[in-house]
Amino acid sequence: MNETVRTSPHRANRFFLILLIAEIAGGEVLARTGIVYRFPTPLAMMTGELLMILPAVLIFLVRRENPFSYIPFKVLKPSVLLLLIVFMFTIMPQMVLANLLSMLVTENVVANAADQFFSVGLPLSVLLIGLLPGVCEEFIFRGVIHQQLRRERIWPAILLSALFFGLMHQNLNQFGYACIMGIWFALLTEATGSLLSSRFVHALYNTQSVVMMWLSKDAISGQGAAAGMDFMETIRQIVAESGYTGQTAETAAVIAAVCVAVFLAAAAVVSILLSRLVLRAIARRCGRQDHLQVLFSRQRRRELDALRDPAPRSVWTWEAAAAVVIGAGYIVYRLI
Repeated sequence: MNETVRTSPHRANRFFLILLIAEIAGGEVLARTGIVYRFPTPLAMMTGELLMILPAVLIFLVRRENPFSYIPFKVLKPSVLLLLIVFMFTIMPQMVLANLLSMLVTENVVANAADQFFSVGLPLSVLLIGLLPGVCEEFIFRGVIHQQLRRERIWPAILLSALFFGLMHQNLNQFGYACIMGIWFALLTEATGSLLSSRFVHALYNTQSVVMMWLSKDAISGQGAAAGMDFMETIRQIVAESGYTGQTAETAAVIAAVCVAVFLAAAAVVSILLSRLVLRAIARRCGRQDHLQVLFSRQRRRELDALRDPAPRSVWTWEAAAAVVIGAGYIVYRLI
């Protein structure tokens, strides 16, 4: 990666805005015309990735630009790969908490698609849901977008690219944990100096989710939307099976939900602390511990920014604002 290359934040944000509009518009056209329902199931499962990657390729062709010029690539040591596996498990409680909190008001999108996964078989599910997003989405978000925005200020770039990643999922259920994943994946690229790290963890996380779903196949197969019931409905069902009825059942359900949320919140706090420790160990193995220390030191970052000429610019542009309004509006539209 050429560290001297510096592009305008407008360029990166405009890139995402175009991709977001293309994915929303393309998805709506395919759904409303019924075309997507005539696709073979594997192709239908790839639609989201294709609606994102194909416009991106077109943009690069029009610009006559090599996207790989932005992307950091470095082969990772076996010891780093082992630490990345540990890192994947340390961030999981945060994803679980975000997922369950979203299910207070919406359904589990992945569980709702379970029957579709089962229909294509486990190997193809792993390829399409586990590996493909890890390659395509990391290329777009931690590759092209983050690597351009970070030329200005790293933390704003991390947060904005993570927000974009959440919005691109186009539903409230996945938005929260996708944003959290986006932050950690961007930190991984900073800790390793390689996009391979975030691709590896992203693909590994998605793959374990697919495998866990398959292990629960007998419990959720054929349930359709019932498999993705919201969090409170799940708690109420468990309470009802315990013999509670009427107002007593509702009170017990609320108490149980609060207890679960408090436990998961505590687990998430511990998870964040452990994730930072593993991240530091990864940075040491990659010889980037100094870079990570600067990243987590506000004073050092300010000192370095003061020495830069020209001064760093804001990553928040009108294109970013437009993307947030459109993305958030579409999520609300789908929710209601």
